[in-house]
Amino acid sequence: MRAGRPDDVFPGLAHPGAVGDEHAEALLAVAAVTARPSWDNVAGCVAVLERVGRALDPRTIEAATAVLELLLWQGPGTGPERVADVARLTARLARVTGPLPWGRYNLAVHALQAGDPVAAAGHLASGAVAPASGWPIPVLAAACAVIRGEPAALPPRLAEPVTDPDLVHDHRFFAGVHALFECLREDRPTGPARLDEVFDGPSGPLTRTVPQLSALKALLTDAVRDVPPRVGRADLRGCEWGRWLADRLHYAGHEATRVLSACATAGEGEPVGGGEPASAWQRLGSRQDLLPLLPEEDARALRRQVVGFREHRGGHDAPGAVWARLVDLRVALGGEPTTAEAAPHPEPGAKPDPKTNRESGPEPDPEPSPDSGPCPWWPADGALQAVARQEAEVERCYLEGRLLLRRGSPAGAVRRFARARGRLAGDGAATRLVLLRFGALLDYWEGVALAHLGRHEEAADLLRARVDGVKAREARAQLGLLAVAVGDLAGAVDLLASIPAPRPAAADYLAAVLAVREGDAAATGLLERLDARESAAGVYLAAGRRLRGRAHEAAGELAEATRQYRRALTRAPGDPVAAARLARVWLRQRHEGVEVDAEPLLDGRWSALTGVGWAAPLPLVRDCLDGVDPSSARELLDRVPADPGLRLLAVRSVVAAGGAEAAERALRAWVGEGPDPDPRLVTTARVARAAALVRDFCRAGGRGPARFELAGLERELRSGPVDPVTRFWAEAARLVLHPGSLAAAPPLPASDDGDRSAATRLFAGLMSVFSDDPEQRRAGARACRAVLGAEGAEPVADDGVRAAVRCLAAAALDDEQEFLRAYGEVEAGATALPCDPAAVYLAATEARLRAGDLDRVIDGFIPESLADLADPGVRRAMGVAYARRSVRTAERDPRAALRDLDQARELLGGTP
Repeated sequence: MRAGRPDDVFPGLAHPGAVGDEHAEALLAVAAVTARPSWDNVAGCVAVLERVGRALDPRTIEAATAVLELLLWQGPGTGPERVADVARLTARLARVTGPLPWGRYNLAVHALQAGDPVAAAGHLASGAVAPASGWPIPVLAAACAVIRGEPAALPPRLAEPVTDPDLVHDHRFFAGVHALFECLREDRPTGPARLDEVFDGPSGPLTRTVPQLSALKALLTDAVRDVPPRVGRADLRGCEWGRWLADRLHYAGHEATRVLSACATAGEGEPVGGGEPASAWQRLGSRQDLLPLLPEEDARALRRQVVGFREHRGGHDAPGAVWARLVDLRVALGGEPTTAEAAPHPEPGAKPDPKTNRESGPEPDPEPSPDSGPCPWWPADGALQAVARQEAEVERCYLEGRLLLRRGSPAGAVRRFARARGRLAGDGAATRLVLLRFGALLDYWEGVALAHLGRHEEAADLLRARVDGVKAREARAQLGLLAVAVGDLAGAVDLLASIPAPRPAAADYLAAVLAVREGDAAATGLLERLDARESAAGVYLAAGRRLRGRAHEAAGELAEATRQYRRALTRAPGDPVAAARLARVWLRQRHEGVEVDAEPLLDGRWSALTGVGWAAPLPLVRDCLDGVDPSSARELLDRVPADPGLRLLAVRSVVAAGGAEAAERALRAWVGEGPDPDPRLVTTARVARAAALVRDFCRAGGRGPARFELAGLERELRSGPVDPVTRFWAEAARLVLHPGSLAAAPPLPASDDGDRSAATRLFAGLMSVFSDDPEQRRAGARACRAVLGAEGAEPVADDGVRAAVRCLAAAALDDEQEFLRAYGEVEAGATALPCDPAAVYLAATEARLRAGDLDRVIDGFIPESLADLADPGVRRAMGVAYARRSVRTAERDPRAALRDLDQARELLGGTP
């Protein structure tokens, strides 16, 4: 054997004495491999060594491995099947011989090609040695770092010189990936690095050999060229950051059904919530974005998966506060898709709404944290860590905006969406990746919020920008609903026809609305189908039930209409329209003599939502009048119904029809009945009397007996239970009684000129500005602006008073710039506004903080009543201003920055 004559070994060992001799059997197998180096002989030799290896002396083992090493090697040009065979035999041999440096190389190459870069990196780090004609170890290590997305591991490997000219292209590709990692980390554009040329250039032999590298190169080429990706996540097994990137590119470049299909599984039968946490988090988010398109069973399963992610990932991975909050926000958004504030069982972390004393779901923080900390679902030094941290801030604002919209605060939602957009400015690589998902989402949901605010043109512009892509179906459905709102039924029909299956819940509701308007018998089936999509229908479930109630009411089927209105309120207890229609049906039945019980949804929980007194939300007043003429309501007043709820509805209907005096007389009489009158009737009587006195006072030019009675009633209103309506009319009485001390008080009309004077119209607008109904507030603010801007109308001569009215109107319309301009003119007299001084000052301060006007916050005027900084909100705002100014001036004037930082610590309670 040592002399290189393996054929002479066979005669020497082929005698009866060699039978059963382990050394002889092993030497025969090695000689066979040496004489005839076929794959079968190699496999046979390994099998013999496995069987008799324990009995062999070290010299025999060494001779055998020296021979096998020459044959069990792989390098450029070795096919994947042979690589796998070599790895299997190497692993079997290592169980006999122990770790072999060249064996670790074989196992590393196989693991790399099999999509297991972690195992490959482990073999390489354990002392692997490559054959002379094999892959250089630094190149293999660089390939592992590229697939695993480890920016820190690449520079040492890329520093190794490349002597093989064929590997230059591999080295160039790996260097390009490292440059991409740097662009992502620093959020720089990829254009100056010319990465499109690098990724689109020739592929080296290792890149061609390893499927994941080849797929990753194609994916990155498509990404930097901004074209649809040619590869999917199944082609990138073991490359988790590449899979994430493939999912994101497919999300941005494909329509909804393809996105849902791609993210339904992980690619190998793995459920959407399983697998690596970062990819699972993204797939869950993608499906949640498209929840209205999911079948009912899938929608329910998705909610369970989101909760399961929190239970398994949130607990085991111990994410930071920001990341845990993100998970909670997704869980909250995936809960009952009604107004969260009306949920009968509040979610964890719910806070009471001070206006309604209701639990209102997770309360969004006033301002997102400037630093979310490392993402717990990516390695701390991973390639996409910077993207994840930027995306966390954007998603947090987005989810909070969604929840605010669900809670009935579209203006707050628009502000949250605007804050999210502010974090997407620029053209850096990380920003572009975040924008690929959230650009469409923010456009769509801001369009929905603007539609709720009545800004239909702005809403339509945003929605039209998304009639293609993942939100196309939902955007077209919303545009159809906007068309119905402006009376363009033909346009709505065309938009509905352009929505392919599967249709979102909004499209089903749109179809039902059009069918009801056209008297189509198919409306019933459409509404039943919508009703069956409980988990995916969202707010349209309650709207559909309300529409079904309306159809039954029109057909005279009042019992079924009552049932549907109740179902709508059960789904969305804060829906004033459903409550109003339920009240209307109930009122009609009671007036017609039908024996119906008191309506619990109007008597208890719902009345707490809408407040007491006749100044109810406008939809209630309108819908109560629709179908019940004022004369019938007046008859109810004369009958003196026993039910307090029915009395209130009758009073509201009569007052809205212009019969305030009759309502006031009835209320006075009812309040005088018995020793313990219903407190709601007492409150209603007081505010009705206040309304009448204010009207008489204004028409009398501030003179006459109404002044004294109104002054007494103002004290009475302030001494009783505080609720929004009572507080509103108490402030109204104060406003007209003391015009000289209130900056917002317009001069009263000089003579009795009815309700036509500009001053009276302005006063009526101001009354609405203080309403609890958002629509009524905005309508009042627009009326005030119209009066102030009308030619020839000078209801307010004092510039300070005009500025005060502008300030109140801008606040009601969420016009921040105009609000700051007007507030600056009345700042010194802000305490005279008929509002809480701290609330007005804080509103202006928060707006100035958002505008970056820190010096105005710190050094500007502060009302005397707040100058002691005892109010916690004022202290927080001032502390935030000092902290931000310290950051802004740190480089220019460190000493001043330290002084500001000390002030911030003191104001914020010692926290940095």
